[in-house]
Amino acid sequence: MNLLVFGKKRDPVKLAFKTLTALKHMHLRLNNMVSRIEGRRQYLLERAIQLEEMNHTILARKYTEEASRLEALMNRVSSIALVVEKVILALETNIEMRRLKDGLKDIIEIVEQLKKLPEATIPELAIAIHEVEANVKELAEIDLGGPEPSFIQLAPSQNAVELLKEAKEIAQKRLSTTLTPP
Repeated sequence: MNLLVFGKKRDPVKLAFKTLTALKHMHLRLNNMVSRIEGRRQYLLERAIQLEEMNHTILARKYTEEASRLEALMNRVSSIALVVEKVILALETNIEMRRLKDGLKDIIEIVEQLKKLPEATIPELAIAIHEVEANVKELAEIDLGGPEPSFIQLAPSQNAVELLKEAKEIAQKRLSTTLTPP
């Protein structure tokens, strides 16, 4: 599958690597976000304990409620990070499968050239070359599963779509209301 952009062919493998880089960056940012949320949640819980010890129960309860909302947000962001990680693994697998297919073609050509050498008439070497050729051809004929290795198809499940919608709603709420400063 060659893509034409401004008259130039774009290599799907390069696009896959570019996408992979962006996904890994996104995954890193999501993990950093989870870490920051966890730090803020821990701070709020510690502060709530201090407030409770000073008999400020109403304020302590508010801090605890905010910490529980942060925990829910943290769980959602962690779930999104897991989805992104799954996409990264699928894309990496896809890239490797394409490399395997391309590498097998080269190996078949090399084995064909080995068969033409005069030394290939030696019985032991001829048997070894034949075994390698048979195994490589068998591997090349095997459908390695999934779509053609030049692209990846992911059909999002209903849970994934709902999770992403919920995460979007939570993020929009968070943007509209800021956290109470310590």
